[in-house]
Formats: sequence, structure tokens, C-alpha cells
Amino acid sequence: MVYDYKCVSVYADPNNNLIIIPNGQSQKWGGATAEIDIVNEILVPYSDDDLEKALINAMELCYSKDPDADGDISPIAKHLKVKGYSKAVKNKRYICFRWDIDDGYYLIPTEKVPKRGYVHQEDKIIMLGKNIEYGKLAQAVKEALNLATS
Repeated sequence: MVYDYKCVSVYADPNNNLIIIPNGQSQKWGGATAEIDIVNEILVPYSDDDLEKALINAMELCYSKDPDADGDISPIAKHLKVKGYSKAVKNKRYICFRWDIDDGYYLIPTEKVPKRGYVHQEDKIIMLGKNIEYGKLAQAVKEALNLATS
């Protein structure tokens, strides 16, 4: 199946260790995208090349699994072996790595707001275009992580 939109969740701890999770389509939530149970963790120190490969690989894995198949436990909570999404994302920043058929690739930093969760900083979107130039994705991720708040 061909999709018009893909999304990869990127969580960063205070040391910039990353947890990267592709998204799929949830029938349970009316076709909304949700994280799937394919988790890649990359630890500091990692190269720009390792970062870009992990993100592109995650983008390719979008929609490869049903997000509803593993029950109500979020992939990040399951991966970190903690109970609940809130505990899993405590002290973590979050950015969205997205692709859509019209705009190409872009990153959305978020702000963590009490009682609301991660809120997109729409005024700080980093556009990368339809084709990513080598090195630009890693640089943009670092910039987005600097803009994101936990």
C-alpha cells in the first residue's frame, strides 16, 4: 500500500541518547497514526551517519506492523520496562520526524506541557524538502532537539 504520510517518534534523554519508533495506522483509533512495537535505541556517542541511518530505517518501517497488536502498553514503556507512558517519557524531549507526499521531510520539535503532554511547536518546524542531503538530517535533528523541551 502507498501512504501519503509517515511519522517517526524520536525521544531524547538529557544526555541525547535516542529512542526512535516508527508509526503505523491504528484501526482502534479510527485510522490515526500510533507508534508500533519496533524500537531502536542509539546511545551517545553516535555518528551523524548512524543517526541518519537509524531515522531513515525507521521511516521505511512505518506501517510495517499493526500498532494495536501489542495491547495498550506503549512501545517506549515496554522497551524501557516501566509501567505507563508518563514514566517512560519522564525527562525526555520529543520530536516528530515526518514525511508527506506534498512537503517531503520535516522535523517538528515539541514542548512538554503539564497535563497536556507534548505540544508541537508549529512555528519551529524544520523543513528538509523532498530529498534529504547527506548530513542535513542529523544537523536538523540536533537543532530540533535543542528547540524541544522536556
